[in-house]
Amino acid sequence: MNSGLNVSEDLENKITSNLAIIANESKTILMAIEGIIEKVKNSEESKRNETLEKSFKDLKQDFVDNFERIDNAEKGLPQTSPEKFQWAIAEIKDPIKEALKLFNNHPSTAISTKWFDELADKLKSVHSIAGRVFVLETFNEVVIKNRKPGWSIKLHEFLQRYLLYPEDRKKVIEDINSREDINAYVDDRNDILYIIAGGYGKWRGVGLLLLTFLLGLVPIFLIGINKIPTIVSTVRSFEDLMLFYIFCWAGFVLHIITKSTDVHKENSCLDDIVHWIRIKETGFLMSAVAVFVGYLVLLGMGTGIDRLNFASAIASGFAVDSFGSRIIKHYYSQLENAAKGLEEIKLESH
Repeated sequence: MNSGLNVSEDLENKITSNLAIIANESKTILMAIEGIIEKVKNSEESKRNETLEKSFKDLKQDFVDNFERIDNAEKGLPQTSPEKFQWAIAEIKDPIKEALKLFNNHPSTAISTKWFDELADKLKSVHSIAGRVFVLETFNEVVIKNRKPGWSIKLHEFLQRYLLYPEDRKKVIEDINSREDINAYVDDRNDILYIIAGGYGKWRGVGLLLLTFLLGLVPIFLIGINKIPTIVSTVRSFEDLMLFYIFCWAGFVLHIITKSTDVHKENSCLDDIVHWIRIKETGFLMSAVAVFVGYLVLLGMGTGIDRLNFASAIASGFAVDSFGSRIIKHYYSQLENAAKGLEEIKLESH
């Protein structure tokens, strides 16, 4: 059973490596052709034929090895292959053969930009299909494996290595967002990729927030039945304790919703709240703990529960996240200043 799996994996690795060669070599040639056509357009009309002839000779001289690698990679693609590769192999085999034939046969008449355009047309579909399949099949291994949720990259920098055309990069982004087996979410506007859990895993952040809310009910319940001493001087009722806690969380949820619709917020592209909570999971959980602590502080203020009402509970939950983040930022800035001071002392001592 394992040997069969290994054989299958070896075959897939062979296919993807050949697709990578085809994508990279065709990209190099296409970029050269674009440069040649631009050079011809910018040359004087009287010298265009001369420029075309020289460009053709240079292309033949410089890119023989590139075409040979494409030819060898195409021959290395098996006739029978896993289903996910079949359409790609079928789509690129004929254009590769036509491109090789066109490249090896010198035109009988004077060379023209039409010849370069025809060669580019053959290679464009080859490059696009081979590049997209290679990127999608290796994406999880190359970019996402062993990365923690919240990690991010500038996706276009990754895609530009393999894909020449923006429309191909766009298709890859759409494909990544639609696939459950790739644990990522792409910020379509800023072209940033964030690592998340696929499938139901993306809901983990919401689940942990709910768990934090439920765990917070346990000590409140024990306070309500007088199992834990409380600093609250007067407790009107057990129901009030629970209700005010729920209203604190209602304020917190309202704060999340408000924040998620703010166009000026960090990562404004993450309009999907579930994805946003999953990516910024640690920060949200710290805020949830701060909601509970803030609730206890309110209970202990002045005359206790008499000072706590529905409005103050909601306001507390709404404000405590921002308040908590400011404290954390201040704390880290103080640490940085202290570290700089220590470094200066060390330098002076030497």
